[in-house]
Amino acid sequence: MKFSEIYKNSNFFKIILIITFVIIGYISSVLFTKMQKLEDEIDMISTSNEIQFELEKLVAIVNNYETSLRSYIITKDDFFLKNKFLNQGQVANSFKQMQFLADKNPARQKDLKVLKKLLDYRLKLFNELLIFSKTRNVTQGQLKQMLIESDNCTENMRQLVYKTLHNEDRKAKIHSVSHQNKLEDSIVCAILLIILSLLILFLSFNKINSDLLQLKKSNEDLLFLNQLFTQAEQIAGLGHWKINITTGNCFFSDNFY
Repeated sequence: MKFSEIYKNSNFFKIILIITFVIIGYISSVLFTKMQKLEDEIDMISTSNEIQFELEKLVAIVNNYETSLRSYIITKDDFFLKNKFLNQGQVANSFKQMQFLADKNPARQKDLKVLKKLLDYRLKLFNELLIFSKTRNVTQGQLKQMLIESDNCTENMRQLVYKTLHNEDRKAKIHSVSHQNKLEDSIVCAILLIILSLLILFLSFNKINSDLLQLKKSNEDLLFLNQLFTQAEQIAGLGHWKINITTGNCFFSDNFY
């Protein structure tokens, strides 16, 4: 059997359409899953960037606090204390935001807890150093010892922050690569959907065109047979009639009439 004959078969065309629709459904589900994963990747990248921003902002505030305090110790000018010290409410908001972002990541939560302890201790040292620096009978050795302790605490805090920043940057890069791969897969799925949709349109149009041509040919054959039958009746002296039993209408051939 030739392919053209198989293609003209209605059952074969239905099977092809069903298979195509099944494939389209599968690709659509894959594309939907990819799009959801793309959203997850974007959320992860956004979360990582927000945490990095909050950490960098926290380090900047602590550095500003430390600079202001050291300037006051050197000059004894209250100008460096006015509106220069660390806003603990702002730090609390930053930590609350980071804890919210790290809600589903135990490793992040662990680092934030350690960072919170170091920061609380650093704030305590700041306050003690400020009070100590205002005491008149303070010695240079005592002041130096407190400054060294403060520097060590600040350095430990910075190392933890930089470690966390490095981890977040690494995670952001991993998510970025994964996002790029999923985006490429989604584009491929979308292209396949377009190709299959165009294929269905082409097959449907071709089938409809083929059926119309076949119908036109059948009508022409019927018209020829009708003319031939009419002429045969006239030559043979015959006639025919028919009745619609539902409506009761009768039809008579010209020769019979």
